[in-house]
Amino acid sequence: MLSWMDTYQSAREEITEARQNSLAPLYSIQAHDHVLGVASDVLKRAFTLYQENLTDSEAAKATAEKSHSRNARKISKATYLKLLSVRDTLKEIFWIECVQRFPELIGKQYIAIRHRLDSCVVRAKRAKNLTSLR
Repeated sequence: MLSWMDTYQSAREEITEARQNSLAPLYSIQAHDHVLGVASDVLKRAFTLYQENLTDSEAAKATAEKSHSRNARKISKATYLKLLSVRDTLKEIFWIECVQRFPELIGKQYIAIRHRLDSCVVRAKRAKNLTSLR
């Protein structure tokens, strides 16, 4: 049986450019943004997995809330809770990858990834509290 990390790495490797582009943020770079550089393929893949899980978990939550059957609601809620725990893990992995790629993020507040033409850039804003990582 594969470990969760093996499954994650396999899923990350299977991400196509089309999947990345379908979930890429479309926000433009603002004048107050501090652009750190272009996101690596690893960052783009981690972001894509997180966004796909976010979509799936929100769909499971909506299904659980709309289910009329107690059993269907229970199954949907269990699916949602499982996806939610994975989502939190994927989000943390993404930010760890960001800090590895852009060490200058330490001591700053992460805001978002921006998409501009074919380039994905990381945006950071100075944290009010220097010990705050996000």
